[in-house]
Amino acid sequence: MNNECFDQAIARVASGDVTGLEDIYRAYASSIYAVCLSVTGQRADAEDAAAETFLRVWKKADTYRRGNGHRAWLMTIAHHTAAEMMRRQSRISPVEDAVLETIPVAAGPEDETCTRLLLDGALQTLSEPERQVVSLHVIADLPLREVARILEVPLGTIAWRKRQAMGKLRRLLMERENAS
Repeated sequence: MNNECFDQAIARVASGDVTGLEDIYRAYASSIYAVCLSVTGQRADAEDAAAETFLRVWKKADTYRRGNGHRAWLMTIAHHTAAEMMRRQSRISPVEDAVLETIPVAAGPEDETCTRLLLDGALQTLSEPERQVVSLHVIADLPLREVARILEVPLGTIAWRKRQAMGKLRRLLMERENAS
């Protein structure tokens, strides 16, 4: 969904038209779910957090400012919603193979590698901070600067975590391919 289409959809949401939210849901449900899963680590919790995210989008539609990066706005809401949910539950659960197989992947420059790794369950080998960066940058297709803003971590740290994570995932993939 481009900026103009999003602006039209969110304006409809702000006026109480549910079709605007349906359009946003169709365009971003998988990315929002991936962000929520990267925080919660459990499919059921991620589904709850994603649903809560769309409720918040409905309630906050009138606060969106055109031209401020709609994708980052949505993913920030998703990340904060999932994090709040986990704080309320006072737990962070590990990501399971079965959950990783259900993650829909957005297009991006590292899409092929990450798709194969997600399907193999390799993402769980990363630390939680690395997994969050990979989920937000590669799966949700956000620029590193936006990932840094969402996670409230310096950009250099985010770039380092991404390099570390992608290196680990590439090594794991090569090991698996050599073992075949």
